[in-house]
Amino acid sequence: LMLRAYHHSLSQDKPNAKMRELVELTLDKMAYGGIYDQLAGGFARYSTDTDWLVPHFEKMLYDQALVSDIYLKAYQLSGKPLYARIARETLDYVIADLQSPEGGYYSSRDADSEGEEGRFYVWTKQEVDQVLGESDSKLFCDYYDVSESGNWEGHSILNVPRPADVVAKLHGIPVDELDSRLSAGRKKLLEARALRVAPHLDDKILASWNGLMIASMARGYRILGDEKYRDSASRAADFVVTSMIKNGRLQRSYRKGKCHTPAYLDDHAFMIDALLNLYESTFDAKWLDHATQF
Repeated sequence: LMLRAYHHSLSQDKPNAKMRELVELTLDKMAYGGIYDQLAGGFARYSTDTDWLVPHFEKMLYDQALVSDIYLKAYQLSGKPLYARIARETLDYVIADLQSPEGGYYSSRDADSEGEEGRFYVWTKQEVDQVLGESDSKLFCDYYDVSESGNWEGHSILNVPRPADVVAKLHGIPVDELDSRLSAGRKKLLEARALRVAPHLDDKILASWNGLMIASMARGYRILGDEKYRDSASRAADFVVTSMIKNGRLQRSYRKGKCHTPAYLDDHAFMIDALLNLYESTFDAKWLDHATQF
């Protein structure tokens, strides 16, 4: 709403710059905070502290849909590369972790594994040292706030408290070198994290949440230009209109071959919006036909 208010104000005598400043402040802090998965992309459900450092680590499909959509629109308005990156990484996370082999999007990835909340996501300095080696680990830990004492219950939640140029200057290296070494470090830590016991996957597929995600994926294709987002949205929409229909009616929920419960108003509304967005991304009239039916 605030982005729209700012955009509308551009046609007035005095643009409302405060609206844009507040939105960008929030999006910047979310992108660099612990609420964002700095290794794999995607947002945790909410933060449990005033600094947006400690999240409730559960990742919900609807948050990925709605938040990626905001970053896409903020990128359109501002042109900031950060917003395009966060949107892209979030969409990539959904495709990698929450899209079923049949095409529909799963509901969530839980917070707990091995009986502990956040265990899958947090690090000790010793673990980072072991994966990256001393030199790269020091650089990585300085940038992502990893320390011997940790920033949460003796462990470290990855976050970015200082700008890249400040960290690069402290280490006496160009920002480009910092970026490339951090990128390599994230890849190695992600591979190491994949060996841990993953949190439980909630594998039910909901029409309403799929509608939100399909719409954001379709817009991601239009704004970022990557065909995999269009293809992901198309696969999910195909799944809903073929596997979540019973006696001609859209159903609300699907899991392991069974769909049930006639769809509610939000299921229809979000799926219609998704299909209209998919039509705008593909110009395939079948999506308009399905939207009309719904």
